[in-house]
Amino acid sequence: MEAVELVVTPKDQSTLERDSIQRTDDELHSYLQVLEGGRERRPTPPKLVFEDGRQLELSPSILQALHFVLHHMARGDAVGLVPRAKMLTTNQAAEILNVSRPFLIKLLNERAIKFTKIGTHRRLQLGDVLRYKQQRDRQVLDELDELAREAQEAGNYFDE
Repeated sequence: MEAVELVVTPKDQSTLERDSIQRTDDELHSYLQVLEGGRERRPTPPKLVFEDGRQLELSPSILQALHFVLHHMARGDAVGLVPRAKMLTTNQAAEILNVSRPFLIKLLNERAIKFTKIGTHRRLQLGDVLRYKQQRDRQVLDELDELAREAQEAGNYFDE
């Protein structure tokens, strides 16, 4: 049976493993910087080498995902990978959005976030919750930019 989630916590790692994670993350970071630099000569892409000699070239998108995971593991952060299609309860969605469950229910009733009803229970796809969160965060930043602009125009904004 395929796992729906993968969670790695710092307590699962030995000191030797943490050092290896940090070295791998540093190497991957350097490689990705070269790729992003747009140099004419591309470095040889990293490969997975299996015991039987088979090799599998890793694409830039796989390397970016791996770098993200390694970076957080090296910092000692717990890391969780969850498919965007995973269905969440309203409690889980409210926790991700950092809002109360009653507030989330209000958003669902206003159709601000898509959901599915299973019997009497509402379920939300992680991707829809993250999309709403991104839109909300972008809107807040836009409003803060507008307030700063208005304050600057009114002469109440100090540049230092």
